[in-house]
Amino acid sequence: MKRFVIELCVVLLIFGFTSAVEAEETASTDSSLEDIQKILSTIHFSAVYRVRGYDINNIRDFNDDRSDDEQYFDQRLRIWVKYEPVKNYSINFRTDVSEGVYGYNYNDDGEANRPSEDIEWQFDQLYFRADKEQYTLDLGLQMIAFAHTWVFLPRVTGATINLKMIEPVNLTLHYGKRDDNDKLTPIQLPDYGDRGGDEDLYGAQLMYKHNKSWYCLYFAELNDADGDGAGDDTIVRRGFGVGIHSILGPVVVDAEGTYFGGSNENTDTDYMGTQLVLDAKYRMKELSFGARLYYAQAADDDEAQLTSIQLADPNPSFFFGMGKDYERDIPEIIGVMSNTASSPASFLKSIFDPTSQGAGVVGGTLYGDYNVFEKLKVTAAITSLTPEDTDKTDLDGGDVDLEKLMLLNFGAKYQATKNISISAGLSYWMPETDSGENEDNALVVSTQFNFRF
Repeated sequence: MKRFVIELCVVLLIFGFTSAVEAEETASTDSSLEDIQKILSTIHFSAVYRVRGYDINNIRDFNDDRSDDEQYFDQRLRIWVKYEPVKNYSINFRTDVSEGVYGYNYNDDGEANRPSEDIEWQFDQLYFRADKEQYTLDLGLQMIAFAHTWVFLPRVTGATINLKMIEPVNLTLHYGKRDDNDKLTPIQLPDYGDRGGDEDLYGAQLMYKHNKSWYCLYFAELNDADGDGAGDDTIVRRGFGVGIHSILGPVVVDAEGTYFGGSNENTDTDYMGTQLVLDAKYRMKELSFGARLYYAQAADDDEAQLTSIQLADPNPSFFFGMGKDYERDIPEIIGVMSNTASSPASFLKSIFDPTSQGAGVVGGTLYGDYNVFEKLKVTAAITSLTPEDTDKTDLDGGDVDLEKLMLLNFGAKYQATKNISISAGLSYWMPETDSGENEDNALVVSTQFNFRF
């Protein structure tokens, strides 16, 4: 009996110890799962995979005698991530993965389906954010937005603080470092040469918000202390502007006006620019339509017209009316395609100066969109642009001047599922010149597949 009691106690001890270990392991596993779930709850992730096809005809110089047609596909995976381990404090970034043209950025070993090392992760935003009740602070690589972003949308590394202490008025201050030439090179070569001075961006915006409407004033200056290596003197580009987004029942009024100034001391050139966009849209349940007006003053012979203080102009799009999938993609569709002997590299860069020669513009757009049914939306726009000074619109080495440009844009978007959409757009260009030459019409057709997740 005594032996039985002892054996029973040993069995109970073993069972109790085993149970305790199992319970501890279960608790540890549950704790690990809870930790993982807690970490995942602090990460907000979204992405869009995009494939596009293009058919571009005659857009470079409006001349059928030259071969400038292109047909190709490209793709991009764009990812947004927000990591917020502590409430109101986060790391945010946006990256583009494997962005490139089909059949171009691939290996030379015959395996055309295997991406090469040229296809990389490109980070165009990466910043820390502190979002407090009285202010929001962003530090790092970020997009700095002014008004409608029609004129200014620079991407710089720097700091932005939005002061919310005097609601409904917000004051936003920006500082960005576009180029830091005081930094030493990784390899200290004595003959590296003068790298020049720094390039800094300063900006401020004062905005008043009422319901869903807002009104703002802004200022921005890009100060290049050594002229992009072109000389030893300073290049300064600055802009003062006003922006309006007013909702009056079914009518939405958007406007933005900007005055530019500055100078290039290396070339003794004064910068100028006075431009305005005015847009009014009437919205109904399935249909909306509106009108948009453009104006930009032409430059004098001893001046240079600015349409933005940054190198990449986010001006209202030539492709407005094709749908939002295409409106921001002038560099992708045209870009350096125009870098030919017969036309300047920045041709069709800005709607405020179509030939980038300081001609200014007077123009307007009539547009509309219609929801055919729940999943299908169609858009259309007709635009007329007339340079204010047609003597500054050379198309063919100075022999041909552009006097007018008409654009017909159409688009359709089918939302197949919550995550998948298919869209198509067409843009038809009709130029008029002083000599009747270079008046061959141009065409851009594009299709797009989007998968959001």
